Amino acid sequence: MKKRTLAIILAALTALSALAIVTVGADDEVKESGDWRYKVIDGTALISEYIGSATEVEIPSEIDGYTVTVIGTAAFSECRELVSVTIPDTVTTINNRAFDGCSSLPSIYIPDSVTNIEQDAFYLCTSLKDVRLSESLRDIRPSVFAKCTSLETITIPENVTGLAEGAFFYCISLKEIKLPKQLETIGRRAFQFCTSLTSFVVPSEVYDIGIDAFSGCKSLTEITLQKKLRTIDQRAFDGCEVLSTVYYIGSDEEWKSIKILNDNEPLLAADIVCDYKPAEEEVTFVEEQTEAAVGNDEAGSGEAKNDASAENTD
Repeated sequence: MKKRTLAIILAALTALSALAIVTVGADDEVKESGDWRYKVIDGTALISEYIGSATEVEIPSEIDGYTVTVIGTAAFSECRELVSVTIPDTVTTINNRAFDGCSSLPSIYIPDSVTNIEQDAFYLCTSLKDVRLSESLRDIRPSVFAKCTSLETITIPENVTGLAEGAFFYCISLKEIKLPKQLETIGRRAFQFCTSLTSFVVPSEVYDIGIDAFSGCKSLTEITLQKKLRTIDQRAFDGCEVLSTVYYIGSDEEWKSIKILNDNEPLLAADIVCDYKPAEEEVTFVEEQTEAAVGNDEAGSGEAKNDASAENTD
């Protein structure tokens, strides 16, 4: 009797295990609906691929009864004819390379529901000029806007504390970037080869400027640095050929305490102005956006990828 009972229990457990495996497999199965391929993850839809041919696309908030929460890895990769895309406010994550190589896309409005934009999400979007970022972001991931060669100005949301490696690498048209006051780190190669930058104000909480952060910014003539800055990593200002003035908020003694690593000759050769007090209009930090400002944002709203990967490694 005991053996029979044990056999029944084992059979039941085996059946449950098989059911669990089938369920997991079903969740990971790629489904198709209209112009979309998607997966069901934790009861919501992850768009894995856009298979349509339209140049203007509105991502649905729901597919087959599942709420769309994630734009998956490379979902729109190399959609070179795409000129407009609308992201619903159900989306919380934009995955790696989601829109990379969308070379005709001129603008993107990212709703505040989005809390994560992953690496290379808009890499090589060479026509991208108008970007409105989600106010829910906490960081800017590696190479998110690398080689967006038409991007001229961008506002980083107020809750962002870090710019990761290569965030704006080779954005050769970038002239103005408004940064949040609480930004703490500027990652390696964050602005490397941003050749249209002429001036830059580093926010007051930044304590580290990474390797090659501004290297190759050959039009940069002046930069404002703050008292909390502790380290300027190697080659951070290498190739900044016309850098002539460094405005430093702290004292001469505090300036001398900053650890400035190798190959920063343009910085060291510049005129260092200590105890600098900027005029109010010079400060370009982001304050909390007003509803009017957000409304205005809404209204306005062939190279190999491997090249960037190689450039973003020493």
